[in-house]
Amino acid sequence: MEKLFRQLAGSPDLNPIAIVLSGTGTDGSLGLAPIKLAGGWSFAQTPESAKFTGMPLAAIQTGYTDYVLTPAEMGPKIQTLILEVGQSNLAEGLAPPSEPIPALLNLLTRRSGTDFTHYKLSTILRRIEHRQILLNLADLPAYLAWVRHHPQELDVLFQTLLIGVTGFFRDPEVFACLEPYLEKMLLNKVPGDALRIWVPGCSTGEEAYTLAIMVDRLLATHGLDTAVQIFATDIDPQALASARAGQYSPKALQNLSPELRESCFTQTEDQYLLLKSLRNRVIFSQHDLTVNPPFLKLDLISCRNLLIYLGPGIQKSILPAFHTALNPEGLLMLGKSENVGATHGLFEALHPHLKIFRTRSAIQKPIGDFLALPMASSIKPVESVQVESVQQDSAHLRPEAMNKMLVEIFPHPCVLINEDFELLQVSGDVSPFLSLTQALVSHQLLEICQPELKLEIRSLMVQAQHDGRPVAGAFRRVSEAAELLRIHIHPGFREQPVQILVAFERVPLPLAETMPKDIAALQRLAELEKEMVVREARMEALLEQLDFAHQHQQVLYEELQSSNEELQVANQELITANEELQASSTEIQVAYSDLIVTHAS
Repeated sequence: MEKLFRQLAGSPDLNPIAIVLSGTGTDGSLGLAPIKLAGGWSFAQTPESAKFTGMPLAAIQTGYTDYVLTPAEMGPKIQTLILEVGQSNLAEGLAPPSEPIPALLNLLTRRSGTDFTHYKLSTILRRIEHRQILLNLADLPAYLAWVRHHPQELDVLFQTLLIGVTGFFRDPEVFACLEPYLEKMLLNKVPGDALRIWVPGCSTGEEAYTLAIMVDRLLATHGLDTAVQIFATDIDPQALASARAGQYSPKALQNLSPELRESCFTQTEDQYLLLKSLRNRVIFSQHDLTVNPPFLKLDLISCRNLLIYLGPGIQKSILPAFHTALNPEGLLMLGKSENVGATHGLFEALHPHLKIFRTRSAIQKPIGDFLALPMASSIKPVESVQVESVQQDSAHLRPEAMNKMLVEIFPHPCVLINEDFELLQVSGDVSPFLSLTQALVSHQLLEICQPELKLEIRSLMVQAQHDGRPVAGAFRRVSEAAELLRIHIHPGFREQPVQILVAFERVPLPLAETMPKDIAALQRLAELEKEMVVREARMEALLEQLDFAHQHQQVLYEELQSSNEELQVANQELITANEELQASSTEIQVAYSDLIVTHAS
């Protein structure tokens, strides 16, 4: 039954309904979570009406059962559901999401502290409507009114939106393929260097513990004592509490071999408890991937079946963050329906069908992003008032349209760059100032500009970003050109990703007969040129100091991150020690009760 339920849940065009009737054992119970995840419905027979109660009870205990009914009651209810879901799907196809959705998400954010606006709207809408139908409410406005009068419903909705499907060694072929890479990482670690793994969206911890088991066995095989840090994070505190406990049902361990069950778990009545040595390898903490910064210096990130629930916009931010967090040659594992997408070559696919990727050590953006842009040969001057109107209306323009307008309102050759000095767009003939052949290798403005312009561009950039307003340099002669050049920097525009305009203003040199001819003027000119050289040297030294200060700040940030991780480890140890003290206290109370009974007898 579980295989059937999972296949139904994997069909995108279906609204699956799972029914668990009388039977022995626990068959079907693990298939209910995928049904719920797909926005389906689940039924279980009432134990009182069942000849064999094993399967219905197991289904009810999962917490994923929508209705517990007798077989006679199920038919009419399923018929009602089909009609309601059909009407809901029709309304969804005819009109955009109704106004209650933003209001509901706002209430949910204030209640839970988690912003769901980055999640896929279709998934959110389907699960909200699921709750609406379960409460027998007519429509979404009625559900919104119910939520406002019953705030505790937000807690139920929060858990509904966070349904996760996980398991030990889920997709065994993925972990079989990963094992040699983990082995190589461990063997290449130098003394004092830890293996660091991050599992975002860890749910109840099965995948994080799977990696802990794999690493533990590899360490034992090679007789290594390499430090291992496995960070497992989620936004659901209930799931994290369950993960820290490390207790699982026999059904949850069905993918494990008998040897692994016996060597890694201790059986307590109807539960299996993971060994403390393995639990201590994993640090669980609450973390929102869409808000909080990533862990750093990682060897592996396993983020499986999480990105599929997030919108494409936030995915474009998360994947570069993963690349930053990973060490060179670090690995990224995604779910079967996920991919790294258009991330400008940040990752290379080691095993595309298993979704195992590796960071690229040398990142080079596609040349087409720059050279395929149209070059405007002549740009007409536009009144400055138009620049102001663009700034006022920029928040209402698409980024591509705004970029085009920005480069067209300047009468001089110009380039648009981001805060990392990478070229985004070019307008006009910039060949006298930039090496376009060098642009085939690098998109960094400071690497492809003429050497004598590098210092001035950097200093003007620092000044513009510090003052928050446009700045312009002095007119200067570049090499032997028969013209003067002045560089303009505009530091950015409202509510858009940081984008900076660099314009090159050129004017012809004055005629020879109008140039100063007296010796005093020429001497003064020589003195000014000498003073400019000195000032440029000082500016170069100041910029180097600024770079050093930035690097020092980065080191401090990494140290703070490391201290935070150590505090998380200490907190986990305190939680474990508290649990042990509570267990010891319980044992003492039981022994004391036995002693009283013995004394009384």
